[in-house]
Amino acid sequence: MKTAAIYARVSTEKQADGYSLSTQIEACQQYANELGFQVIGEFVDKLSGGNFERPELQRVIALADKVDALIC
Repeated sequence: MKTAAIYARVSTEKQADGYSLSTQIEACQQYANELGFQVIGEFVDKLSGGNFERPELQRVIALADKVDALIC
């Protein structure tokens, strides 16, 4: 089976409170299911997109050779 990781992000802690993280993850899960991917991990950052030094982004990048797709 094809595998995928999910990455979701908001820019601030304030946005994370009731904003869109759960909606993003749900949409990514649905997309993965439609394409027949098994999701092996969900990664979430609550930091600005202007910096690539985001902990969960770094974790998902480390999985690049272990998954078939990254769904954002």
